[in-house]
Amino acid sequence: MAEEVSNQLIKLALGLFVIVAIAAGIYIFFSGGVTDWLKSLGGSSMPVENTDFSKVTEPKEEIISFNYPVFEYKDRRFRRNLFYTFTDSWKFSDNKQEWADVDKYIPELTDKDYSQGLKFLIDKTISQGNERVWLKPILSTKYVDMNSNKEFSLSYKKTQADPSKTFVFKFENGKWLWKSPSAGLDWADKIAVAGFFGEPTDFVEKMLTIDEFYEGGEILFTEGNTLQ
Repeated sequence: MAEEVSNQLIKLALGLFVIVAIAAGIYIFFSGGVTDWLKSLGGSSMPVENTDFSKVTEPKEEIISFNYPVFEYKDRRFRRNLFYTFTDSWKFSDNKQEWADVDKYIPELTDKDYSQGLKFLIDKTISQGNERVWLKPILSTKYVDMNSNKEFSLSYKKTQADPSKTFVFKFENGKWLWKSPSAGLDWADKIAVAGFFGEPTDFVEKMLTIDEFYEGGEILFTEGNTLQ
């Protein structure tokens, strides 16, 4: 009897140990501890989403009119996301109301023009996704999202009465491909029926003529957000 009770206590202790270990692992993962550990080994640089906007001491500004998209880096690990946009220089925010220059806080974006800065954000999204097994980041704007697999999703809805249409783009073997899950169309490098989607048809046709990844990505994020 005593031996049986002892075995049960050992099993209970082991069960509690496993639960605590799992909980600790989850905490470390979501708090960014894995990234810090990788950095200590020289295997990874700290991601831009770890920048603490509350520590910005310089005067912040309100942007009334945006000439470029507002990019949201969706970390997806229960952290507050950061937003980025370009005026005369790159700025960042944690609420889209108060903006600060990236200077001193995100040196990778300092002195970068729009195209150079967007390339950095795209590359960071991809590299951070490659470092994770799940909950991979997304670079998002109002109508266009890019995941770490380099797929761009464009949502188009011309009027409230029209059903939403989704167009997905990816760059493969030196050319852009597209598909429309909402219309049941799979990957293709051309549009079978001209004008089938109305106004977005011209945009899709333009994308299919681009032969470079970053150029196409910039067009998707910039012009793709103006189709509505």
